[in-house]
Amino acid sequence: MRKINQIFLLLFCFCLCIIQAAAQTNSIANETNQNSINQNILSNYEKSGVQVKQHWKLINKYSGKQLYFLYVSVKTLKEKGVKTISQAEAVPVYVETETSFEPILVENKGQYNVPVEQTVSEGGFVATKDGYIITSLRAAAPWNSGSTYVGTTIPPGIIMSSDLKKIKVVDSTPPVDWIPSHTQPQRGMVGNFGIKANFDYKNTKNETDLSVLIGRSDRPMDAKPIMSSGKEEIGLIKVDLPGELNALELNDNYDSLNKGSADNFIIKKDANGLKVMKTSVVAKGSFDWGTTIQLGNSFSETEKENKANQSLFNSGNPVFDGKGRVIGIYQSFNSSDQTHFVIPIKFGKELLN
Repeated sequence: MRKINQIFLLLFCFCLCIIQAAAQTNSIANETNQNSINQNILSNYEKSGVQVKQHWKLINKYSGKQLYFLYVSVKTLKEKGVKTISQAEAVPVYVETETSFEPILVENKGQYNVPVEQTVSEGGFVATKDGYIITSLRAAAPWNSGSTYVGTTIPPGIIMSSDLKKIKVVDSTPPVDWIPSHTQPQRGMVGNFGIKANFDYKNTKNETDLSVLIGRSDRPMDAKPIMSSGKEEIGLIKVDLPGELNALELNDNYDSLNKGSADNFIIKKDANGLKVMKTSVVAKGSFDWGTTIQLGNSFSETEKENKANQSLFNSGNPVFDGKGRVIGIYQSFNSSDQTHFVIPIKFGKELLN
């Protein structure tokens, strides 16, 4: 009986070794397959990924003068009996609209006024061989984007009534939904500060300097804005070059994506260079800010604590499937729940069509 038990024990150990070996082989195969997917995605991105840089400013197309954010000195406010907690020398002045509030724009540079201009740097990718590039709206046409000035260091300001006569709010944070090109007409004296507003949004134009770096190239190329989406925060720009560019394949899989779908890959860049991060679908649908795919992440516990993680990802970059095809355009990172918002590529394809 003892010999039989020993035989059974030997057989059990032998089977266990086979199972462990098979599991290890399968694990190695999965890791090899994942490495192959990552290398394919990186190769595609390094050929067709784009860095978009644009400097733009808002000017009056008739006078040729640049437009400025109106600021008023804190000293003047205090002299007029306005109590503010601001430690700045001057604060911006806003005006009420029907649904929100927005900056007052003037042509006079003044002592404190700040020019309506900005340098924007975002991601993108070559979508067609003849030079069409899909990128974020903030890069393609920042004057049409509600996120253009979000996150900038603008001090709290005052909000005037719609007729510009009364101060309604003091120490207000900047509006988060202001779109420069949608600024409403503003005419009249601003309170009793001796400042006149005379601005009509129909009389503005945008002066831009738009350039791109494609793939591994370090040579900037001129580009021109083509159009922006009326639905999502994306836009289309174009470079004119002889020959063909390496274009990424686009795969509209939005309708087939479900919660838990795992073959989604985001490009991130840290101190060690470019990396591919595999993610799963957390949710998808239409929200107030548009239609998005919400993806989780695979940060380590140490990385989750790093508040700088949001700077590892570039709006406008492509998001891939397991075959290296673009399924979406990266939009933003939500640090509160560590998720990523992605615009489905179907909206990018609409721009191309």
